[in-house]
Amino acid sequence: MSHKIISMEYNKVIAVTGLPGLFELLSSKTDGAIVRSLDDKSTRFVSSRIHNFSHLESIEIYTVRENVNLVDILKAMEGSSEKLPDDKAMPP
Repeated sequence: MSHKIISMEYNKVIAVTGLPGLFELLSSKTDGAIVRSLDDKSTRFVSSRIHNFSHLESIEIYTVRENVNLVDILKAMEGSSEKLPDDKAMPP
């Protein structure tokens, strides 16, 4: 999925509690946000009364040494010359 994120700004990518996948934040309001799914490109309003939002920039990966920001990992993958795995080619 990360190859879909590379073409947009990381600060616009969010995770929404209770919903699978990642979303692009299109607009925010006091009672929620309008988001677009990175998977199927569907757009919807998500209420902040029911869901919490986590910006991709605020998500960290726990490691054996120190925490690593997820954006740093995605940028390293973007700059790498190694081919990224294709999630559709992997067996279920």
